[in-house]
Amino acid sequence: MIGANAADIATSWNAQEGNPALRVGQGQFGTASVALKSGFVAGSLLIQHVVLRHRPDLQRRMAWLNFAASGGLGAVAVHNSRIN
Repeated sequence: MIGANAADIATSWNAQEGNPALRVGQGQFGTASVALKSGFVAGSLLIQHVVLRHRPDLQRRMAWLNFAASGGLGAVAVHNSRIN
């Protein structure tokens, strides 16, 4: 999941950002966008950690969720690399 986010960040850097929540300045992806995106990822991982401490039976579902999210972000990174 972290690797897919890093690939998305690398391919989005200084490009026009499609996600309004991550746009800064002239609509580009920049330092503030990286901080925000990193915060989302860290928050997600923290929530998963807390949930799994109390509900270890959800480990398989969380793993599949991370796998799907990573695949989606990987696809976004590939798309970004083709248009940049």
